[in-house]
Amino acid sequence: MNHTPYGYEIVHGKAVINQIEAEKLRILYSEYLSGASFQTSAKTAGIKKTHSAISRLLECTHYVGDDFYPAIVTVEQFKSVAKERERRMIKFGRKNLTKPIPSLKPIKYTLDSSQEADNIAQKVAITTNKDDLQVLLLKRAEAIYSAIIGEEMSVDGK
Repeated sequence: MNHTPYGYEIVHGKAVINQIEAEKLRILYSEYLSGASFQTSAKTAGIKKTHSAISRLLECTHYVGDDFYPAIVTVEQFKSVAKERERRMIKFGRKNLTKPIPSLKPIKYTLDSSQEADNIAQKVAITTNKDDLQVLLLKRAEAIYSAIIGEEMSVDGK
């Protein structure tokens, strides 16, 4: 197993920069900051890695230098890439934690129409009796409401 990060070699027990790989990393960071995608940045840099591997290259803190590894990119470049990744995650909806939770008002949930239960059962291909389905759906709605609002849902048969 090779645990040495891309861009480094271990020589006589010390990490040294592999100049060819380090230059590819610098190009990767530069291309990504210029607006290119992971894959396009890597292709331009001559790095043949998977999307997830490229992601890890862009978030590897060793590249700014530490007690064992010498710096390949500047702290400013590293921070700029981190900010750009965050911006793109938000822009493309890949960072769900940053999306605001819609404001919900207290609702009354009723499912007392047997026709409504029949329609839902057909849509989700559940083969159960209507009473079981009503209970199941009501419990699910209550759980979702409580998780979002933080209080119990008002449920009445009206």
